Amino acid sequence: MNVAIVTNVIASYRRGLYRCLLKSSKHRIHIFCQSHLPGFNLELIDHEFAEHVTLVPFWGRERGLVWQQLPLRHLWHEYDAYVFYGNPRVLSNVLWATLFRLLGRRVVIRGQAHSAGANAVTEWVRLLWWRLFDAILVYTDREAALLMEHGFAGKRVVGLNNGLDQQEIERAKAAWPEEALATWQAVRDLAGRPVLLSVSRLVPEKHFEFVLDALSRLVQQFPNLVWCVVGDGSARADLESRAGELGLDEHVRWLGAIYEERDLAPWFLSSWALVHPGGIGLTLLHAFGYGIPVVVHDNVEDHWPEIAAFECGRHGLSFSEGDVDAFCAAVSTLLTDENLRTQLGRNALQVAQVEYNTDVMSERFLSIFGTGKQS
Repeated sequence: MNVAIVTNVIASYRRGLYRCLLKSSKHRIHIFCQSHLPGFNLELIDHEFAEHVTLVPFWGRERGLVWQQLPLRHLWHEYDAYVFYGNPRVLSNVLWATLFRLLGRRVVIRGQAHSAGANAVTEWVRLLWWRLFDAILVYTDREAALLMEHGFAGKRVVGLNNGLDQQEIERAKAAWPEEALATWQAVRDLAGRPVLLSVSRLVPEKHFEFVLDALSRLVQQFPNLVWCVVGDGSARADLESRAGELGLDEHVRWLGAIYEERDLAPWFLSSWALVHPGGIGLTLLHAFGYGIPVVVHDNVEDHWPEIAAFECGRHGLSFSEGDVDAFCAAVSTLLTDENLRTQLGRNALQVAQVEYNTDVMSERFLSIFGTGKQS
């Protein structure tokens, strides 16, 4: 079967998924996407799959309305099935996916059933549109179950269990044997110190000022505590300024954006816990892949779909959203209880190795066409 995937961009965190999909012996897959995504600082890798990618002109911005100029004649004549990105802000997808479906073509919609902070009305409209289609790919089994309970019974709804390339993470870990990691830590004055890690875009909606407020309290209990922050964004300057005002410059490392897994690995391997004050998504599985317990807030509706992989007390600890005291208590528990920290990390690693990763995703993706086998 010839399958066309129509999406926005190919970001580096999708490398493992597309590698798996393009190895399929049952289907010939081609991707139609944009060359960039205005308003987002992402590492894009469409060039790595150049022979399987067609870049399309587009107008608009990701957070606004978008129109992609798709090669419709080519799509119609050369492909047997289509996987369309299911965000209705991409108006061209709404039009052409609907038209292809009405004309009897095999159309699959792929997207999130629920997004953190989503407008209830626009989410209702999106799901109403999705009901036109018989096959839906969503991020997790939890999302698939929710859709089946709310108007999608009788349709083929598959949860991908969105994750990262765990094989790549395992290779990155292997590149840092104990002696090399110890030397790396000593050079950066991290040896023996409790380390908290955050990996995220630094934007206002992530609320990282919350961690700074908590850190000003935690360093009184843990004087050697250091918070390492991987990422960049519009809020970075304000966060750095706030850290200085709180006298935390010696306890915070602003590392900027790091994309290569081998370069990220020692930061994860040196961390005692990953902390994330706002809605968490794939970062959760990134920490799990290194066996790092996670501290997140307990409002599931304000997280991204990947929160389905998390269970408080099994893979990390949660706190009441916005409650600095509760956050400090959760972090303090992890930093003082090594046995708990170790067990939570083991449980988290198992989730990433078995349930949520790109191998699982690709098999489930292909299953929507009748097979999950790969060459």
